[in-house]
Amino acid sequence: MNNQIFTVEFLVNYLSDYFLNYDYDIISGSSLLDPSVPMTFVMSAGLVQVESSNSFDSKKNCYALVQNCFRYFDMKNIGVSLTHLSLFKMFGIFCLNSTNKYDNIQKIWKLLTKNFGLLPESLWVTYFSGDKIINHEFEPDLQAYNILKKLGIFQDHILGQNANHNFWIQGDMILDKKHISKCGSNVEFFFDFGEDKKCGPKCSPGCRCGRFVEIVNILFVSYEINEKTKSVHEAKRPFIEIVIGVERIAMLLQNVLSIYEIDSIKPLIKHIQQYCSKNNQEKSIKSKYIIADHIRAILFLVVDGAPSPGKGGRARLMRQLVRGLLTNQKLLNISNTFFIKSLVDTACNLYINKNTHIELIKQTILNYIESESKIFEKTIIKAMLRFNKILNQNDNRYINAKDILCLEKYYGLPLLLIENELTKKKVSYNKSAYDFEHAEWKKALSEGDKYYNDKK
Repeated sequence: MNNQIFTVEFLVNYLSDYFLNYDYDIISGSSLLDPSVPMTFVMSAGLVQVESSNSFDSKKNCYALVQNCFRYFDMKNIGVSLTHLSLFKMFGIFCLNSTNKYDNIQKIWKLLTKNFGLLPESLWVTYFSGDKIINHEFEPDLQAYNILKKLGIFQDHILGQNANHNFWIQGDMILDKKHISKCGSNVEFFFDFGEDKKCGPKCSPGCRCGRFVEIVNILFVSYEINEKTKSVHEAKRPFIEIVIGVERIAMLLQNVLSIYEIDSIKPLIKHIQQYCSKNNQEKSIKSKYIIADHIRAILFLVVDGAPSPGKGGRARLMRQLVRGLLTNQKLLNISNTFFIKSLVDTACNLYINKNTHIELIKQTILNYIESESKIFEKTIIKAMLRFNKILNQNDNRYINAKDILCLEKYYGLPLLLIENELTKKKVSYNKSAYDFEHAEWKKALSEGDKYYNDKK
């Protein structure tokens, strides 16, 4: 098929039509601020509001939807991975009261190879090879394995993996009052960018080197685990859930190697580049990716009613996004006072140009960024005073990992800015020691202890 027509918008409509032809209901996605997870935003597989619900907004047993998703825990991967976004679209398909694995696996294989034209030799599939979970021995999913073989998938591209990779358990945030977690085996489809990308002889799907990218996950939710009694039993209402990464599929069909090069994100990257110096283009690509990712996330969250940046819950995540954007603006040395406004304008026009409230949304975002920017600048000034004092005490050659963590967590100076200053001043620090101290800080935080009493 013609790769040029597979814009993200076209792909969403194509997927909807594909499953509509199979007589699926096409329903609307939920707000990112779903009441099922009141302290944060919809995340997980992007379908938390469905997985946690006892009722489904569909007249049929099979339905599909496109859902905007936000994963705060993927923010650390932005700019490091070429396939991760914190805000992305997930196409979800549900078959309630169903255990028909063949029908669902076959639909996905046909979609990927026949409809999208992805070469079978570029696709790998993993299935559950069996494992012990909460004192229960789960058998290998040989049914799924035999289906994959029957469909003609290359046998050496079918891999069995343990529960860490191919067994899904519902997250703690959406457990019901009876402490019951839905769970079951899953099958994952990966695209292989080529053996020349491998990191070593054991490189395989699930490896984080960048050779493989997961594009589809099929969950066979057929068991329930009682977290209190540690007992396992068959689900009264089994279902099959399929999640498709829209932007990742678009990346493959548009024949680009980075998710930041697809049609829905590249215009933001180009806009940011206009404000960067010519001799700083390649070196600063990570910062450009982070800015593009974060402004998208801020925009979609604000559209759905996200609060202003602050402390606690959703407000804290908004603060992280805004400060991440401002931090990377500093790393790019963008001092143009019109940058933020032009960035917001570009993002709004790119994603919500048909929204009648676009000017109100723009102003809300600008207010959020301006307000947080004032607080952030005061934080940086105070932190830099402490930073310089520490450097003077250490003869400007080496800085202790504890001091770095204290600057980051107590004084609020982002690690990216700390590392940037250290590079400019030719001061070193021990990254392994920092990782250790960070783990100690997290441990103290979880146990309610105060890590900083003797470290300020």
